[in-house]
Amino acid sequence: MKIAFVGEKDMVYPMKAIGADVYPVEEMKDAPSIMRDVLSKDYGIVFYSEELHSRIRDLIEEYRERPYPALVPLPGVTGSKGIGIELLNEIMKKAAGITLGGEE
Repeated sequence: MKIAFVGEKDMVYPMKAIGADVYPVEEMKDAPSIMRDVLSKDYGIVFYSEELHSRIRDLIEEYRERPYPALVPLPGVTGSKGIGIELLNEIMKKAAGITLGGEE
């Protein structure tokens, strides 16, 4: 299974050491086209920086129901924005009616 990382160069370049394909985003305006290119390839998992999320939200929604690739947000070099937990809560609420905080 192929793995890709998309995000700021300081975040993605170290992932080359584990054999992942990396796609640095230097200008946030380029994030949608870079992510669209990555999603057109045969990846099982695509990790992406939370910094990109607001720019690629439509693509994430489009691919969310597909089995592959799994799209996983990761905190960027500036730290977590809480997007990963937010998305996980949305999935859990849809599937089981609860969130990580136990709210219904």
